[in-house]
Formats: sequence, C-alpha cells, structure tokens
Amino acid sequence: MEDLPSNLQNDLIRPNRPNAWLWLCRFAASGQTTQYMARNTEDVNYDTTDYAAMALEVGNQTKGGDGSIPEVTLKVTALNETLYDIVQATQGAVGAAVKLIKVNSDFLETAIPALEADYEALAAQADTDWIYFTLGVPNPMNQRYPLFDYCSSICRNAKPGLFKGAECQYTGGETSCNGTLEDCRDNKNNAVNWGGFIGLNEFAMEV
Repeated sequence: MEDLPSNLQNDLIRPNRPNAWLWLCRFAASGQTTQYMARNTEDVNYDTTDYAAMALEVGNQTKGGDGSIPEVTLKVTALNETLYDIVQATQGAVGAAVKLIKVNSDFLETAIPALEADYEALAAQADTDWIYFTLGVPNPMNQRYPLFDYCSSICRNAKPGLFKGAECQYTGGETSCNGTLEDCRDNKNNAVNWGGFIGLNEFAMEV
C-alpha cells in the first residue's frame, strides 16, 4: 500500500476542515456491468468516475489468529435492483472483484491508492432490506503464474481485445492479426511493438 502523498497528509487530518469522509465501492462481477456506489446522499465523482449515491455500510475487518482470511461485511440496500440481479445471475457473485475506497470530500480529483483496498466476494445473501456480502482479501493462489505467456513465435497482443490496444499500438486498416512477426512486420509495419519473445528461440539468430 502506498503512503499518502506528503502534501495531503496534514490537510486530510486537520480537524477544523469542513470536509467529510465517505465510503465508495466498485463492484465488478465477471461478465456483468461494473457497479460504482457511494455511501452518500448525492453522487460522488472520484478520479473522473461517478459513484451513485445509495445506502451502503462497510463493517470492520475481522482478523483471526488461526490463519484464516481477514473478512469484511459489505451491506448494500436491496433497492439496488441492478446489483440484486447480478447476485442472482452469478449465484452469489462469488469471486467478484470489490474495491473499497475511503475518500475525503476535499480530495476527489485524483485517486489516492493508500485509501483503497481490494477484496473479492466470498459469499452473498439478501433479505427485504439489504444485500450482504462477505469480502475477503484476494487469494494469491487464484492468480495466474506466471502472469503472461512467453512465446518466441506468437505475439501475446494478437488476441481479441489486445490487438490495436495500448501495447500493440497498431492503428492501420487490418482487422485481425495472426500474431507472427512476419505479419506484424510485412503487413502492418508494426514490428517495433511486436509482443513475442524471439530471443527464447535458440534458432532465431541462426543464418
């Protein structure tokens, strides 16, 4: 977790400032529209993103001495029909990525990583008033390792969604890519951004 920027530390804790501390929540379940929610009476724009005002509560993080995963309870009003539908469609939204953010109303223009925490949804239940989520810290065993494929012959950015993206940087008229260096060099003139690792091929430098 990054420290608070030094120029904000004093201002954030000054007791005489007429500001308020607010909870924000970003809820992203696989295949569903990401929900942005704010515990406030009006919408909050934080780091250029709008968070919709609604009733929600964040419990204290529990810490056990038995090696169990620390947990947090998140309560969101059952009047949020979109979130309720997401829970129903995903059988409890288990595995959803949840970011909890504690923001100060005087410092909303730029994200402050020190005030953000990432969790994943472990379980959910609902009654007529609330949707209850049990959140835990992301399990590192669920992460892919290594994070990337390393291939000497195919560009990792040739996949749909990555082709023409920030790392590929191709802006021409081609609508697909087979991932080979030859295609990137000869047809797209984009070999400088080719995302393969030709050095892994022991024969790559042979004449």
